[in-house]
Amino acid sequence: MSQRPPVEQQSLFPPRLASHFAPGTPSAPGTPVHSIQTIRRKAAGHHGPLTKILVANRGEIAIRVFRTSHELAMHTVAIYSYEDRMSAHRQKADEAYQVGKGLTPVAAYLAQDDIISIALEHGVDMIHPGYGFLSENAEFARKVEQAGLAFVGPSPEVIDALGDKTKARSIAIKIGVPVVPGTPGPVGSYEDGASFIEEHGFPVIIKAAMGGGGRGMRVVREDSEFKDAFSRAVSEAKSAFGDGTVFIERFLDKPRHIEVQILADGQGNCVHLFERDCSVQRRHQKVVEVAPATHLPEDVRQAILSDALKLAESVGYRNAGTAEFLVDQMGRHYFIEINPRIQVEHTITDLFKLVQTQNRAQKLLAYLGDLAVNGSGIKGQVGEPGLKTDVVIPKLQDRTNPDTGPPLDCSLPCEIGWRNIIVKQGPEAFAKAVRQYPGTLIMDTTWRDAHQSLLATRLRTIDMVNIAKETSYALANAYSLECWGGATFDVSMRFLYEDPWERLRTLRKLVPNIPFQALVRGANAVGYTSYADNVIYDFCKKAVENGLDIFRVFDSLNYIENVSQYFFRFICLLM
Repeated sequence: MSQRPPVEQQSLFPPRLASHFAPGTPSAPGTPVHSIQTIRRKAAGHHGPLTKILVANRGEIAIRVFRTSHELAMHTVAIYSYEDRMSAHRQKADEAYQVGKGLTPVAAYLAQDDIISIALEHGVDMIHPGYGFLSENAEFARKVEQAGLAFVGPSPEVIDALGDKTKARSIAIKIGVPVVPGTPGPVGSYEDGASFIEEHGFPVIIKAAMGGGGRGMRVVREDSEFKDAFSRAVSEAKSAFGDGTVFIERFLDKPRHIEVQILADGQGNCVHLFERDCSVQRRHQKVVEVAPATHLPEDVRQAILSDALKLAESVGYRNAGTAEFLVDQMGRHYFIEINPRIQVEHTITDLFKLVQTQNRAQKLLAYLGDLAVNGSGIKGQVGEPGLKTDVVIPKLQDRTNPDTGPPLDCSLPCEIGWRNIIVKQGPEAFAKAVRQYPGTLIMDTTWRDAHQSLLATRLRTIDMVNIAKETSYALANAYSLECWGGATFDVSMRFLYEDPWERLRTLRKLVPNIPFQALVRGANAVGYTSYADNVIYDFCKKAVENGLDIFRVFDSLNYIENVSQYFFRFICLLM
């Protein structure tokens, strides 16, 4: 396998610009190349030497890493199997290359040498394994580093130590972290497990040493089931992980499954991001996760968090990982494993972007600083508010005399606006006035778009009410305020448990001067199915009665008959 040149021999500029930096020229010694990439990197606050990342994975995790990398002004590279040539993750990267030609879809993403060759050929600095596939493969991490590339994950030695659950148990026992009673190492045959069962009795659980996700795992409650369960666990482990090694533990009935998200840098600093409760499972697969864990005694929580850090620090862990524990009905906790990678469910610990944090020490320091100064922001945990001063509400200046005039009094809603024409003269006069207006009119969509973008599922009616009267002045000359649509209904009813009709009536009273507008989907109205005409008519009637003025209609199929029925109904209602 080819090697990258030593760092001191690598160019600090793209090869295509080499002529501009020939030895002896005035600009040669480290003069920055002003390109769109350098501008983006500067804006993102990214000044490090690593600029190009390859994700050795597919699907959701690859897209998440690409998105974060783009925010950091990094260049991204995707790999794909032949069967994935039309997959979304390929389109989200700056570059994409087929990997594992002639191999099966899964084997293509396991082609270690092929992946590293692509990285070297295309100037990649680092490889992110995602989760699954090669993410816990110590051999792959070692090959990546030997090729002169950065592996975004723990060191090969740590992966080797923690990826094998029997080795991880031994580490925990050595540093005094409690573990579930079990065999001291791998069990070669079911006869070898007899002494453990004689000492601890049933029930026991057989686990794959290299496993995860519930595979290679069997619960045994009676001696008559043990031999068959053992052979099945070994067979499943060998099929799923290529290694049939298993070990045996005492089985805990109805324990709580608590896991801790950890983050560590390469300098020995390690923090936890509190815990998640993943006790709701089906066939050892997590179904529901809750953060933070509810009804967990504080002393138990602190003991688990402390042991998670102790384990990570004992092996020199770096990057993101998850330490998992069981808590029995007596409140005793036991270590079971550490997943040395970013986990599928890391988004449950939603303090900030963990995928991005793996490469951004500044984010980690900012989090630690905020935690130290302001305390935890998690509900139920004590902390001081971050804002130490009173909120300053800006004043709106009178447009007729903006320099020396007093600020506007927004205690009452503004009464001047385009809606007056609709109310007093009707829609025909309004349309005529709009066409005759010599300038450009603004349609503001903040009160609708905010639901489905930046403030998704967070913008409550009270949040709109608090700025409604000011809005009536600030946008007094607006053509309309688009404040309704399918997302508005979904967010109000399904997430915020608010009445969207009550929202419309409330805002109408506070903003009487600006036309309210709705975005409707033809015969779907604000739903996701085609409704009967009488349903659409009644919906429109109710919307107008509650304060709506303008309907912006679109149809995904551009089916004119669907749209035209709206037009006729709206005109009749507004007349």
